[in-house]
Amino acid sequence: MHITLKRFTFTLLAVFAARANADAPADGAHTTPAEQALIQWLLDSGGQVNVQIHRDSSGVRGLSAAAATAAGSVLVRVPLSSAITLGEANDTAPELAIRLLRERHRSRPRYGPYFAVLPPAPGSEGWAPSCGEELPAAAVEALAGPGLRELLAAKRSWLRAVCSGAAPGLPLPLARAVPRAHVSEEEFAWATCMVSSRSISGPGGAMLAIPLIDLANHCGSRARRQPDTLRFRRLTAGEAGAEGAEAGAKGVGAGDMVLELVAGADLQPGEEVCISYGQLAPDEALLYYGFLEGAGAQAATETETGTCAWQQPPPLCAVDEAGYDPGARPGKVRYERLEAAAAAVDLAAEAARLESRLAAVAAEAEAVRAGPAAGCPESPQAVRGGVDARAEAPDPALCLVSALNGLREAGLRAELARVRALAAGVKAPSGCRGQGEGPGGLEAAV
Repeated sequence: MHITLKRFTFTLLAVFAARANADAPADGAHTTPAEQALIQWLLDSGGQVNVQIHRDSSGVRGLSAAAATAAGSVLVRVPLSSAITLGEANDTAPELAIRLLRERHRSRPRYGPYFAVLPPAPGSEGWAPSCGEELPAAAVEALAGPGLRELLAAKRSWLRAVCSGAAPGLPLPLARAVPRAHVSEEEFAWATCMVSSRSISGPGGAMLAIPLIDLANHCGSRARRQPDTLRFRRLTAGEAGAEGAEAGAKGVGAGDMVLELVAGADLQPGEEVCISYGQLAPDEALLYYGFLEGAGAQAATETETGTCAWQQPPPLCAVDEAGYDPGARPGKVRYERLEAAAAAVDLAAEAARLESRLAAVAAEAEAVRAGPAAGCPESPQAVRGGVDARAEAPDPALCLVSALNGLREAGLRAELARVRALAAGVKAPSGCRGQGEGPGGLEAAV
Protein backbone atom coordinates (compact mmCIF):
# COMPACT_ATOMS: atom_id res chain seq x y z
CA MET A 1 0.00 0.00 0.00
CA HIS A 2 1.30 3.46 -0.89
CA ILE A 3 0.36 6.51 1.16
CA THR A 4 1.34 10.03 0.22
CA LEU A 5 2.67 10.84 3.65
CA LYS A 6 2.78 14.63 3.57
CA ARG A 7 -0.68 15.14 2.12
CA PHE A 8 -2.23 12.40 4.23
CA THR A 9 -1.03 13.61 7.60
CA PHE A 10 -1.76 17.26 7.03
CA THR A 11 -5.26 16.40 5.83
CA LEU A 12 -5.98 14.61 9.09
CA LEU A 13 -4.69 17.55 11.09
CA ALA A 14 -7.08 19.76 9.13
CA VAL A 15 -10.07 17.69 10.27
CA PHE A 16 -8.80 17.76 13.87
CA ALA A 17 -8.44 21.54 13.76
CA ALA A 18 -11.80 22.02 12.05
CA ARG A 19 -13.60 20.34 14.94
CA ALA A 20 -11.62 22.21 17.57
CA ASN A 21 -12.16 25.59 15.87
CA ALA A 22 -15.71 25.22 14.59
CA ASP A 23 -16.64 28.74 15.68
CA ALA A 24 -13.32 30.40 14.88
CA PRO A 25 -12.93 33.06 12.20
CA ALA A 26 -12.42 31.89 8.64
CA ASP A 27 -9.09 31.65 6.83
CA GLY A 28 -7.06 34.81 7.39
CA ALA A 29 -9.86 36.50 9.33
CA HIS A 30 -9.28 39.02 12.08
CA THR A 31 -8.61 37.87 15.61
CA THR A 32 -11.42 37.00 17.98
CA PRO A 33 -12.36 39.45 20.76
CA ALA A 34 -10.59 37.20 23.29
CA GLU A 35 -7.41 37.22 21.21
CA GLN A 36 -7.59 40.99 20.80
CA ALA A 37 -7.97 41.29 24.57
CA LEU A 38 -4.83 39.18 25.07
CA ILE A 39 -2.81 41.41 22.74
CA GLN A 40 -4.07 44.53 24.51
CA TRP A 41 -3.24 43.00 27.89
CA LEU A 42 0.34 42.42 26.75
CA LEU A 43 0.63 45.95 25.40
CA ASP A 44 -0.71 47.33 28.67
CA SER A 45 1.93 45.26 30.48
CA GLY A 46 4.74 46.87 28.49
CA GLY A 47 4.97 44.25 25.75
CA GLN A 48 5.53 44.79 22.05
CA VAL A 49 3.39 43.08 19.41
CA ASN A 50 4.21 43.21 15.69
CA VAL A 51 2.30 40.07 14.73
CA GLN A 52 -1.29 39.15 14.15
CA ILE A 53 -3.14 35.95 15.01
CA HIS A 54 -4.33 34.12 11.93
CA ARG A 55 -5.87 30.79 10.93
CA ASP A 56 -5.00 28.79 7.88
CA SER A 57 -7.55 27.21 5.56
CA SER A 58 -7.87 24.19 7.86
CA GLY A 59 -8.51 26.27 10.98
CA VAL A 60 -5.07 25.85 12.56
CA ARG A 61 -4.19 28.96 14.57
CA GLY A 62 -0.79 30.65 14.43
CA LEU A 63 1.06 33.94 14.14
CA SER A 64 1.91 36.02 11.08
CA ALA A 65 3.83 39.22 10.48
CA ALA A 66 1.66 42.32 10.84
CA ALA A 67 3.89 44.29 8.45
CA ALA A 68 7.04 43.88 6.40
CA THR A 69 9.70 42.82 8.90
CA ALA A 70 13.46 42.64 8.41
CA ALA A 71 15.47 39.68 9.66
CA GLY A 72 16.61 40.29 13.22
CA SER A 73 13.69 42.56 14.08
CA VAL A 74 11.53 41.97 17.13
CA LEU A 75 8.15 40.45 16.31
CA VAL A 76 6.92 40.02 19.88
CA ARG A 77 8.38 41.18 23.19
CA VAL A 78 6.87 39.83 26.40
CA PRO A 79 8.07 41.02 29.82
CA LEU A 80 9.05 38.09 31.98
CA SER A 81 6.68 39.50 34.59
CA SER A 82 3.80 38.60 32.23
CA ALA A 83 4.82 34.93 32.05
CA ILE A 84 3.61 32.16 34.36
CA THR A 85 6.41 30.37 36.20
CA LEU A 86 5.46 26.69 36.20
CA GLY A 87 8.45 25.02 37.84
CA GLU A 88 11.90 23.75 36.93
CA ALA A 89 13.25 22.00 33.85
CA ASN A 90 13.53 18.65 35.65
CA ASP A 91 9.85 18.71 36.69
CA THR A 92 7.48 16.48 34.76
CA ALA A 93 4.57 17.91 32.80
CA PRO A 94 1.96 16.91 35.44
CA GLU A 95 4.03 18.67 38.12
CA LEU A 96 4.19 21.81 35.97
CA ALA A 97 0.44 21.59 35.38
CA ILE A 98 -0.25 22.19 39.08
CA ARG A 99 0.94 25.80 38.93
CA LEU A 100 -0.93 26.42 35.69
CA LEU A 101 -4.14 25.28 37.38
CA ARG A 102 -3.38 27.40 40.43
CA GLU A 103 -3.40 30.49 38.21
CA ARG A 104 -6.47 29.34 36.32
CA HIS A 105 -8.54 28.91 39.48
CA ARG A 106 -7.56 32.07 41.34
CA SER A 107 -10.62 34.05 42.43
CA ARG A 108 -9.14 37.10 40.69
CA PRO A 109 -6.93 35.58 37.98
CA ARG A 110 -4.17 37.86 36.80
CA TYR A 111 -3.73 35.83 33.62
CA GLY A 112 -7.40 35.72 32.61
CA PRO A 113 -6.76 37.00 29.05
CA TYR A 114 -4.21 34.22 28.54
CA PHE A 115 -6.49 31.42 29.72
CA ALA A 116 -9.30 32.79 27.55
CA VAL A 117 -7.38 31.95 24.36
CA LEU A 118 -6.05 28.52 25.34
CA PRO A 119 -7.66 25.51 23.62
CA PRO A 120 -10.94 24.59 25.33
CA ALA A 121 -10.80 22.45 28.45
CA PRO A 122 -12.82 19.20 28.72
CA GLY A 123 -16.52 19.89 28.97
CA SER A 124 -16.24 23.04 26.86
CA GLU A 125 -17.46 23.31 23.29
CA GLY A 126 -14.72 22.60 20.79
CA TRP A 127 -12.57 20.48 23.10
CA ALA A 128 -10.15 18.12 21.34
CA PRO A 129 -7.12 16.17 22.61
CA SER A 130 -3.94 18.25 22.68
CA CYS A 131 -1.38 15.55 23.51
CA GLY A 132 -1.07 11.87 24.37
CA GLU A 133 -2.46 12.19 27.89
CA GLU A 134 -5.82 13.28 26.43
CA LEU A 135 -6.14 10.69 23.67
CA PRO A 136 -9.36 8.65 23.95
CA ALA A 137 -9.05 4.96 24.78
CA ALA A 138 -9.86 3.87 21.21
CA ALA A 139 -7.04 5.99 19.82
CA VAL A 140 -4.55 4.67 22.39
CA GLU A 141 -5.55 1.09 21.60
CA ALA A 142 -4.99 1.82 17.90
CA LEU A 143 -1.31 2.69 18.41
CA ALA A 144 0.52 -0.03 16.47
CA GLY A 145 3.52 -1.97 17.67
CA PRO A 146 5.45 -2.12 20.95
CA GLY A 147 6.42 0.86 23.05
CA LEU A 148 3.88 3.62 22.54
CA ARG A 149 0.92 2.10 24.41
CA GLU A 150 3.24 1.21 27.27
CA LEU A 151 4.70 4.73 27.25
CA LEU A 152 1.25 6.32 27.45
CA ALA A 153 0.19 3.91 30.19
CA ALA A 154 3.21 4.94 32.28
CA LYS A 155 2.62 8.65 31.62
CA ARG A 156 -1.04 8.38 32.60
CA SER A 157 -0.22 6.42 35.73
CA TRP A 158 2.14 9.18 36.83
CA LEU A 159 -0.45 11.82 35.91
CA ARG A 160 -3.02 10.16 38.16
CA ALA A 161 -0.50 9.92 41.01
CA VAL A 162 0.35 13.62 40.76
CA CYS A 163 -3.30 14.63 40.39
CA SER A 164 -4.35 12.66 43.48
CA GLY A 165 -1.36 13.79 45.54
CA ALA A 166 -0.06 10.23 45.88
CA ALA A 167 3.17 10.97 43.99
CA PRO A 168 6.13 11.19 46.39
CA GLY A 169 8.02 14.41 46.96
CA LEU A 170 5.57 16.89 45.44
CA PRO A 171 6.65 20.39 46.53
CA LEU A 172 3.18 21.76 45.79
CA PRO A 173 0.34 19.20 45.84
CA LEU A 174 -2.70 20.03 43.72
CA ALA A 175 -5.02 20.16 46.74
CA ARG A 176 -2.91 22.92 48.27
CA ALA A 177 -2.45 24.80 44.99
CA VAL A 178 -6.18 24.79 44.21
CA PRO A 179 -7.91 24.53 47.60
CA ARG A 180 -11.29 25.96 46.64
CA ALA A 181 -12.07 24.07 43.44
CA HIS A 182 -12.35 20.46 42.38
CA VAL A 183 -10.00 19.61 39.53
CA SER A 184 -11.10 16.50 37.66
CA GLU A 185 -8.60 14.09 36.18
CA GLU A 186 -9.79 15.23 32.73
CA GLU A 187 -9.02 18.87 33.50
CA PHE A 188 -5.68 17.87 34.97
CA ALA A 189 -4.83 15.97 31.77
CA TRP A 190 -5.78 19.07 29.77
CA ALA A 191 -3.45 21.24 31.88
CA THR A 192 -0.70 18.65 31.45
CA CYS A 193 -1.10 18.86 27.68
CA MET A 194 -1.02 22.65 27.81
CA VAL A 195 2.37 22.71 29.55
CA SER A 196 3.69 19.77 27.53
CA SER A 197 3.02 21.54 24.23
CA ARG A 198 3.49 25.20 25.24
CA SER A 199 6.01 25.67 28.04
CA ILE A 200 9.40 27.25 27.35
CA SER A 201 12.64 26.87 29.28
CA GLY A 202 13.70 30.24 30.64
CA PRO A 203 16.56 31.78 32.63
CA GLY A 204 17.93 29.55 35.36
CA GLY A 205 16.10 26.51 34.02
CA ALA A 206 12.65 27.81 34.95
CA MET A 207 9.76 26.46 32.86
CA LEU A 208 7.44 29.24 31.71
CA ALA A 209 4.11 29.73 29.98
CA ILE A 210 4.55 32.75 27.69
CA PRO A 211 1.33 34.40 26.45
CA LEU A 212 1.00 34.93 22.67
CA ILE A 213 4.46 33.58 21.83
CA ASP A 214 3.14 30.08 22.53
CA LEU A 215 0.88 30.46 19.47
CA ALA A 216 3.89 30.26 17.14
CA ASN A 217 3.76 26.96 15.25
CA HIS A 218 6.61 24.58 14.48
CA CYS A 219 8.50 25.41 11.27
CA GLY A 220 8.94 21.79 10.27
CA SER A 221 6.37 21.85 7.46
CA ARG A 222 7.28 25.30 6.18
CA ALA A 223 9.66 25.79 3.28
CA ARG A 224 11.85 28.10 5.41
CA ARG A 225 15.48 27.37 6.06
CA GLN A 226 15.73 29.82 8.97
CA PRO A 227 13.00 29.68 11.64
CA ASP A 228 12.19 32.69 13.76
CA THR A 229 14.00 32.55 17.09
CA LEU A 230 13.43 33.15 20.79
CA ARG A 231 15.81 35.00 23.08
CA PHE A 232 15.75 36.07 26.71
CA ARG A 233 17.61 39.27 27.54
CA ARG A 234 17.57 42.34 29.75
CA LEU A 235 16.58 45.69 28.33
CA THR A 236 19.37 48.24 28.28
CA ALA A 237 19.04 51.78 29.56
CA GLY A 238 19.23 53.02 25.98
CA GLU A 239 16.36 50.81 24.89
CA ALA A 240 14.26 51.83 27.84
CA GLY A 241 14.93 55.47 27.03
CA ALA A 242 14.23 55.00 23.33
CA GLU A 243 10.84 53.56 24.10
CA GLY A 244 10.07 56.60 26.18
CA ALA A 245 8.47 57.09 29.54
CA GLU A 246 5.55 54.96 28.40
CA ALA A 247 7.54 51.75 28.80
CA GLY A 248 8.64 52.74 32.27
CA ALA A 249 5.10 53.70 33.20
CA LYS A 250 3.98 50.23 32.25
CA GLY A 251 6.56 48.63 34.49
CA VAL A 252 9.14 47.63 31.86
CA GLY A 253 12.43 49.46 31.92
CA ALA A 254 16.20 49.14 31.96
CA GLY A 255 17.40 45.85 33.39
CA ASP A 256 14.05 44.09 33.11
CA MET A 257 14.08 40.60 31.60
CA VAL A 258 12.04 40.06 28.44
CA LEU A 259 11.45 37.23 25.99
CA GLU A 260 11.63 38.28 22.36
CA LEU A 261 10.44 36.49 19.25
CA VAL A 262 12.85 37.63 16.53
CA ALA A 263 12.41 37.33 12.76
CA GLY A 264 14.81 34.74 11.37
CA ALA A 265 14.38 36.03 7.82
CA ASP A 266 12.78 38.95 6.02
CA LEU A 267 9.01 38.55 6.32
CA GLN A 268 6.24 39.97 4.19
CA PRO A 269 2.93 41.15 5.70
CA GLY A 270 0.82 38.09 6.50
CA GLU A 271 3.73 35.64 6.21
CA GLU A 272 3.65 33.02 8.93
CA VAL A 273 5.85 33.38 11.98
CA CYS A 274 7.17 30.00 13.15
CA ILE A 275 9.83 28.60 15.46
CA SER A 276 11.61 25.26 15.78
CA TYR A 277 10.39 22.84 18.45
CA GLY A 278 13.50 20.73 17.84
CA GLN A 279 14.08 17.73 15.59
CA LEU A 280 10.83 16.01 16.40
CA ALA A 281 10.25 12.39 15.50
CA PRO A 282 6.66 11.61 14.40
CA ASP A 283 5.67 9.98 17.70
CA GLU A 284 7.07 12.92 19.68
CA ALA A 285 5.15 15.41 17.53
CA LEU A 286 1.82 13.68 18.10
CA LEU A 287 2.12 12.56 21.72
CA TYR A 288 3.70 15.76 23.08
CA TYR A 289 2.40 18.45 20.70
CA GLY A 290 -0.75 16.98 19.16
CA PHE A 291 0.19 17.19 15.46
CA LEU A 292 1.79 15.16 12.70
CA GLU A 293 3.85 16.12 9.70
CA GLY A 294 4.79 14.18 6.60
CA ALA A 295 8.24 12.69 6.31
CA GLY A 296 9.16 14.94 3.40
CA ALA A 297 8.10 18.05 5.25
CA GLN A 298 10.36 17.23 8.17
CA ALA A 299 13.36 16.44 6.00
CA ALA A 300 13.02 19.58 3.90
CA THR A 301 14.01 21.90 6.73
CA GLU A 302 17.36 20.13 7.04
CA THR A 303 18.41 20.62 3.40
CA GLU A 304 19.63 23.49 1.27
CA THR A 305 18.37 24.57 -2.15
CA GLY A 306 19.67 22.23 -4.83
CA THR A 307 19.94 19.15 -2.64
CA CYS A 308 17.48 16.33 -2.17
CA ALA A 309 14.83 18.35 -0.36
CA TRP A 310 11.55 16.47 -0.06
CA GLN A 311 13.14 13.18 -1.08
CA GLN A 312 14.72 12.14 2.22
CA PRO A 313 13.90 8.78 3.83
CA PRO A 314 10.99 8.85 6.30
CA PRO A 315 12.18 9.55 9.86
CA LEU A 316 12.35 6.83 12.47
CA CYS A 317 10.03 7.24 15.43
CA ALA A 318 11.90 7.98 18.65
CA VAL A 319 10.44 4.90 20.34
CA ASP A 320 12.07 2.75 17.63
CA GLU A 321 15.60 4.08 18.19
CA ALA A 322 17.96 1.47 19.63
CA GLY A 323 18.93 3.80 22.48
CA TYR A 324 15.49 5.31 23.08
CA ASP A 325 15.18 7.24 26.34
CA PRO A 326 11.52 7.66 27.37
CA GLY A 327 12.50 10.40 29.81
CA ALA A 328 14.23 12.59 27.24
CA ARG A 329 12.72 15.90 26.19
CA PRO A 330 11.10 15.55 22.74
CA GLY A 331 13.19 16.78 19.84
CA LYS A 332 16.27 17.40 22.00
CA VAL A 333 18.12 14.07 21.68
CA ARG A 334 20.31 12.95 18.80
CA TYR A 335 20.32 9.15 18.90
CA GLU A 336 23.43 7.35 17.69
CA ARG A 337 22.89 4.89 14.85
CA LEU A 338 25.14 2.24 13.37
CA GLU A 339 27.28 3.32 10.44
CA ALA A 340 29.51 1.56 7.90
CA ALA A 341 32.32 1.05 10.41
CA ALA A 342 30.09 -1.01 12.72
CA ALA A 343 30.90 -4.67 13.29
CA ALA A 344 29.01 -7.16 11.16
CA VAL A 345 27.53 -8.82 14.24
CA ASP A 346 26.15 -5.48 15.44
CA LEU A 347 24.62 -4.71 12.05
CA ALA A 348 23.02 -8.15 11.96
CA ALA A 349 21.59 -7.71 15.45
CA GLU A 350 20.19 -4.29 14.60
CA ALA A 351 18.63 -5.61 11.39
CA ALA A 352 16.98 -8.41 13.36
CA ARG A 353 15.65 -5.92 15.92
CA LEU A 354 14.20 -3.70 13.21
CA GLU A 355 12.70 -6.67 11.34
CA SER A 356 10.93 -7.88 14.48
CA ARG A 357 9.60 -4.44 15.31
CA LEU A 358 8.50 -3.77 11.74
CA ALA A 359 6.57 -7.04 11.61
CA ALA A 360 4.64 -6.12 14.76
CA VAL A 361 3.95 -2.55 13.67
CA ALA A 362 2.94 -3.49 10.12
CA ALA A 363 0.47 -6.16 11.22
CA GLU A 364 -1.23 -3.97 13.81
CA ALA A 365 -1.21 -0.88 11.58
CA GLU A 366 -2.97 -2.76 8.79
CA ALA A 367 -5.57 -4.09 11.24
CA VAL A 368 -6.28 -0.52 12.39
CA ARG A 369 -6.53 0.77 8.81
CA ALA A 370 -8.94 -2.00 7.90
CA GLY A 371 -10.90 -1.73 11.13
CA PRO A 372 -11.55 1.32 13.34
CA ALA A 373 -9.75 3.74 10.99
CA ALA A 374 -11.32 2.41 7.80
CA GLY A 375 -13.24 5.65 7.26
CA CYS A 376 -10.26 7.96 7.66
CA PRO A 377 -9.55 10.06 4.54
CA GLU A 378 -6.58 9.24 2.34
CA SER A 379 -6.60 12.31 0.11
CA PRO A 380 -7.09 16.07 0.53
CA GLN A 381 -10.22 15.94 -1.60
CA ALA A 382 -11.86 13.55 0.84
CA VAL A 383 -12.06 16.17 3.59
CA ARG A 384 -12.08 19.45 1.69
CA GLY A 385 -14.81 21.79 2.88
CA GLY A 386 -14.98 22.63 6.57
CA VAL A 387 -18.56 21.82 7.57
CA ASP A 388 -18.79 18.60 5.57
CA ALA A 389 -15.42 17.47 6.91
CA ARG A 390 -16.50 18.00 10.49
CA ALA A 391 -19.81 16.22 9.97
CA GLU A 392 -18.63 13.15 8.07
CA ALA A 393 -15.05 12.40 9.10
CA PRO A 394 -14.31 9.77 11.78
CA ASP A 395 -12.76 10.65 15.13
CA PRO A 396 -9.76 12.86 14.23
CA ALA A 397 -7.68 11.44 17.08
CA LEU A 398 -8.11 7.92 15.74
CA CYS A 399 -7.22 9.08 12.23
CA LEU A 400 -4.09 10.82 13.48
CA VAL A 401 -3.01 7.66 15.30
CA SER A 402 -3.56 5.64 12.14
CA ALA A 403 -1.44 8.15 10.24
CA LEU A 404 1.27 7.85 12.90
CA ASN A 405 1.19 4.08 12.44
CA GLY A 406 1.86 4.58 8.73
CA LEU A 407 4.72 6.96 9.40
CA ARG A 408 6.18 4.60 11.98
CA GLU A 409 6.02 1.68 9.55
CA ALA A 410 7.62 3.73 6.77
CA GLY A 411 10.42 4.89 9.06
CA LEU A 412 11.19 1.33 10.14
CA ARG A 413 11.29 0.14 6.53
CA ALA A 414 13.68 2.93 5.57
CA GLU A 415 16.03 2.32 8.50
CA LEU A 416 15.98 -1.44 7.94
CA ALA A 417 16.92 -0.89 4.29
CA ARG A 418 19.80 1.36 5.37
CA VAL A 419 21.16 -1.15 7.90
CA ARG A 420 20.87 -4.02 5.41
CA ALA A 421 22.78 -1.98 2.85
CA LEU A 422 25.54 -1.34 5.37
CA ALA A 423 25.72 -5.03 6.25
CA ALA A 424 26.02 -5.90 2.57
CA GLY A 425 28.78 -3.37 2.06
CA VAL A 426 26.62 -1.29 -0.24
CA LYS A 427 26.44 2.50 -0.03
CA ALA A 428 23.35 3.34 2.00
CA PRO A 429 20.53 4.85 -0.07
CA SER A 430 20.39 8.64 0.13
CA GLY A 431 16.67 8.82 -0.42
CA CYS A 432 16.99 10.95 -3.59
CA ARG A 433 14.71 9.87 -6.40
CA GLY A 434 15.75 12.22 -9.16
CA GLN A 435 14.96 15.81 -9.90
CA GLY A 436 11.53 17.31 -10.35
CA GLU A 437 9.70 15.55 -7.52
CA GLY A 438 7.95 18.08 -5.31
CA PRO A 439 6.66 17.76 -1.76
CA GLY A 440 3.27 16.52 -2.85
CA GLY A 441 4.87 13.61 -4.66
CA LEU A 442 6.84 12.06 -1.82
CA GLU A 443 5.59 8.55 -1.23
CA ALA A 444 6.74 5.72 0.95
CA ALA A 445 5.80 2.08 0.63
CA VAL A 446 4.04 1.12 3.85
